[in-house]
Amino acid sequence: MQNLSIRSKSSRMYLELSTMAIGCLFYSSGNFGFLNIFGIKREIQAILILFVLGLLPTVFKKISVLIKEPIFLLVVLFFLAELALRREVIDVIESIVSFFVVAIVFSLDQKQGERVLKVIITIALFFSVMSIIEALILWVDPLLLQELSSAEIRYTSSTGSEKIDIVHPIEYLGFISPGDMSILGGNFTRFRSFVSEPSAMVSSFLFPGLLALTFNDKIKFTAIPILFFSIVLVASGTIWLSIFVGVFMLCLFYVTNRNKRILTLAPYLLIIIALFLLLRTDTVSVLDKYVQFRDRYSNDFAEVQSSPFQKYGSLESRYEDAKESITLLKNYPFGTPFQKSSSEGLLFVFLYKAGVIGLFIGLGVIVRIFKYLNLSIEKNRNVVRISLFLLCGSFLQSLIFSGHGWTGINGMFMLSLLTIRLRALSMNKEHSTLKKLS
Repeated sequence: MQNLSIRSKSSRMYLELSTMAIGCLFYSSGNFGFLNIFGIKREIQAILILFVLGLLPTVFKKISVLIKEPIFLLVVLFFLAELALRREVIDVIESIVSFFVVAIVFSLDQKQGERVLKVIITIALFFSVMSIIEALILWVDPLLLQELSSAEIRYTSSTGSEKIDIVHPIEYLGFISPGDMSILGGNFTRFRSFVSEPSAMVSSFLFPGLLALTFNDKIKFTAIPILFFSIVLVASGTIWLSIFVGVFMLCLFYVTNRNKRILTLAPYLLIIIALFLLLRTDTVSVLDKYVQFRDRYSNDFAEVQSSPFQKYGSLESRYEDAKESITLLKNYPFGTPFQKSSSEGLLFVFLYKAGVIGLFIGLGVIVRIFKYLNLSIEKNRNVVRISLFLLCGSFLQSLIFSGHGWTGINGMFMLSLLTIRLRALSMNKEHSTLKKLS
């Protein structure tokens, strides 16, 4: 009896440590380069994965549950597509890791899954505070800022696990984005922690910050520095667009007197409108007219190239990548046999990675997440409801505009945790405040 008690206690301790290890894996994978500074990224990944291998029996027991999760089916499909079509060793390995991580996350119970999410939120807090401290130091030492700004970009999405050298010890706190941002005639430095580029901050920082607001315990206060960093200091046009779409959805919700039908249909209507505009309008011509208007009324735009409002090249590249993914579908209906550099939304990434089957299963993921979002908005109020609308806007933006960072290990990881958290919120017992359909 005593041996059974000790074994049970050991199992609980291992499970708690495993949830911490899974959370740490989020920031040791994908487009986050903190471990690249020390040259130990692959080693730490291997240690964390080996540590949680003891959870495999739980995965096998939950296989009947896993096959009902569209995200799990999607990572399985991505793995098969990499293996059958592209056969790049690194990409195949990352697909296996994504498969393994998603399987473990969905094998955990609700409480354990949320513990993993809280570990990620805590780590996001740590790196956000580091970047805030870095911003304060550079604010009082502009000469140091000039030294960092003149250095070449050393960490990008193509860096992988390579070791990178730092220019100054302050870079242990985070990297800065190239160029400045212009607001009301003043130039401001943009920060990115250790993320490969600002657009990847949506899944790495914005989502953890917004999800922190959905909790009722102390973890919700971590959202303040995380969101301050990701929205203000990062100053990414992708993040600002996410917030704008979320605020638009929130205003639409209250303008229509909390109509349930509008809440359900609005995300899909916005996707259809965005796709129609993309396919039926000459977006490049529209962007050219925008540039002409911009240059006519503001001389400052020509001097500063990194403001989110000035990312003409970024907008054009996303448009071209999206069009290319649709064009490639005609010749490769089951996915492209080559790697494609892309910056477009998730919908188009589904197409080029796994063709029509990828799009079909991807739509299953989208429908599932919007279903839980609608139920969660119905059953929650105040700050939680606002955060849910911002999550909705961020997810919509990622589907159409920029899916950077979403299809790798981190992205599938975050989509899995998002699903688990929304499922819990959708079962909230609070009475609905939405108008019933007649």
